[in-house]
Amino acid sequence: MRRLVDHRREGNVRELANLIQRAVVLSSGETIQPEDAGWHPSDPPPCFHENQLFSLPYHQAKHQVLEKFTIAYLQHILRQAGGNIAHAALECGLERQSFQQIMNKYGVSPNGLNFL
Repeated sequence: MRRLVDHRREGNVRELANLIQRAVVLSSGETIQPEDAGWHPSDPPPCFHENQLFSLPYHQAKHQVLEKFTIAYLQHILRQAGGNIAHAALECGLERQSFQQIMNKYGVSPNGLNFL
């Protein structure tokens, strides 16, 4: 859902409906995956809508981009590590405790991540 909400669409509601229909048709399971909508699973989600971002004060915009990047980065590293926090921390060059502090700060948990 977050990916659909953040996806930048040049078109209209019809384009969104077509995207969803395509994902439903191409889905092989009960849950629609990013690749069903034409996105590669390792592609990072869009971090922001430019119009919204550029209307904010610099520090607020920077904070939002950094927060969204950090969450996407942590989730990606955790997926690669199969949810193992120690391996994820090692992979990105952090101590396990530091990695966990960042996870806690941004509310990221390996629970609920898809490890396919």
